[in-house]
Amino acid sequence: MKDHIRREIERAAEELNIALAPLSKERSLEIRGQLARAYSREPDRATHFSYQTLDEYDAIYSTESWKLAPQLLNASPILFFLNPDEDLTVWQLDSSHDAFLLLSESFGFPFYMATLDLEAVVCVDDHDCLYGVGEAGSVVKDLKQT
Repeated sequence: MKDHIRREIERAAEELNIALAPLSKERSLEIRGQLARAYSREPDRATHFSYQTLDEYDAIYSTESWKLAPQLLNASPILFFLNPDEDLTVWQLDSSHDAFLLLSESFGFPFYMATLDLEAVVCVDDHDCLYGVGEAGSVVKDLKQT
């Protein structure tokens, strides 16, 4: 039952009346490919872009990482997606605050958020580590130093 996280996201979005716009399969794969080429040690494996293959990043452990991620990205609109072994869909949300609301109404799971230009990406893994790549990497680095 690999689609349980997707169903949870859709349930929370409906319950909170949050616009959750799934991108086409082609566009979702294109975005994942761009992210893999920009930030992964495995740039040719677009469908496998994940925190486990990040090339250059900063990370911090926090039990509040799921709350910090939307604050660190602080963008409107954003892209929201899951680990590739869970679902390849990329959704567009109106804001990182909408992502925070979705996450606050859901059970915990690894997730990613990115700006539309893909210049900043944050991820939270299943061990409460918050990763930042691109422009988000420096924000996480600054957070580690405080």
